[in-house]
Order: sequence, then structure tokens, then C-alpha cells
Amino acid sequence: MGMRMAVMTIRNIDDAIKTRLRVRAAMHGRSMEDEARDILRSAGLGEDDLGCPPSWPTDTATRDEMVRELGRPERVRMNCSGKHATMLLACVANGWDTATYLDPNHPLQLHIREVVERLTGAKVAATAVDGCGAPVHAMSLTALARAAHRIGTASERSPFALHRLAGTLVRAVRENPWAIDGPGRPDTIAIERLGVFAKGGAEGVMIMTAPNGVTVALKVLDGSGRAATAIALTLLVRAGALAAADARSERMDG
Repeated sequence: MGMRMAVMTIRNIDDAIKTRLRVRAAMHGRSMEDEARDILRSAGLGEDDLGCPPSWPTDTATRDEMVRELGRPERVRMNCSGKHATMLLACVANGWDTATYLDPNHPLQLHIREVVERLTGAKVAATAVDGCGAPVHAMSLTALARAAHRIGTASERSPFALHRLAGTLVRAVRENPWAIDGPGRPDTIAIERLGVFAKGGAEGVMIMTAPNGVTVALKVLDGSGRAATAIALTLLVRAGALAAADARSERMDG
């Protein structure tokens, strides 16, 4: 479905790198590309190590400026470059090969698949290649909703390591909404204003968990993501998880 919500355990990272990553996660006013570059530097790698395809930035103003200056698409500008940079960091931390990190049989990808199955409670039905070049796993909307609910309601005080990591992820997203999709984007605005945990995916896929834990997972049939955030908010309102006035204000402004 074009959405990857796996929570990875990145082992063997020294405390200095962890501190720098936490500091960067709390900073505002930086581009997503700068974040990806810094993660790569933390791993001792560069932009050429990214396996995602070259792309223009999603930010219209930045893209227009690059076109005026005769710039070209770059790997680090791809909207999944941060995910790829972090996957490479995980490989370096665990002593895994970085050149083949997108191979479905690579230790990293096998770990991601295992985590996906643990969170969804279902075996992966099929694996394909996402638009960013990474393996992507097919699952039902029910399985996706189950995984999103488990992540969105996880506690950092859980006795289970995976749930503690998921709780840390959710807290980081709510404290730094801009990092999930970029400043001013629909997911970002919904998280900022309503405190939901939200993530859009390719082909009109969307998951959203309200502060009280009610979760929706949806797929827009024509593949367009333009209405996905508004639909998810409407479903949460119908379920009584969000106030109609708050959701209506977000839809109108976003």
C-alpha cells in the first residue's frame, strides 16, 4: 500500500550520536534535506549512498527556486530520503552492508518485515518495490489499522521493548509534527492542532489515531491523497473521538 510504519531497533549507536539526533529532532526551521544529510553524516555516509531515486522537493517554493537556478533532482530531495538515511544508519550501527540495504533479504529488511508482522498480527501477503525503491509489504486495511492502533497507543513505560520504542516514536511525532510530512502539510497540521497521530501513504492510504486511541485506516479508491486527511478526520468525528468543530476548522484551514 505504499506505507511503511515499522519501528526499528537501532542497536550499538554511541551516546554522542543519540544526543545529536535528539537535538536535531527538536529543532525547527530546517529543511528535511538538512535532517537527512546530518543523519548520513552521523553514519559516516554521504548522499550517494542513498538508494532512493533523485527527486524534486515537495515544497513548491524550494522546487521553483531550484528550477530558476537550473538545479536538478537529487536523491536527498526525495520525500523518503530521511527514511533511507535512517535505514543506512541502522545498517552501520549493526555492522550490516550498506550497499545492499534495499535487498528484501538484507538483515535490515528482514527485521522490518518481522516488525511489520508483529504489529499487524498477520503474515505479509506479498512484497513489492515502493516508489522510493524500498521493499513494501501488502496487508489488509484491518491489519494496517491494528498496527496503527498499537503504535498510536503504545506507552514508553510498556514492559515490551517494541511498544516502548513505538511510544517514543509517537511522542517524537507529536512534539515535532513538521518532521512527519514537512511544515504546512495536511498531516502536520492535523497533528499540531488536534494531537492525533497521523501518516499518509502512497495511493491515498491514510492512518490516524485520536488522543483517546480510536484509530482509522483508509484507502482512497482512485489513489489520490488530497482528501485522505479530511476523510480520516470525518471518520474520527463520527466515532466520537474528535469534536466536530475542531475537525471542521482543521479541514477548512488545511
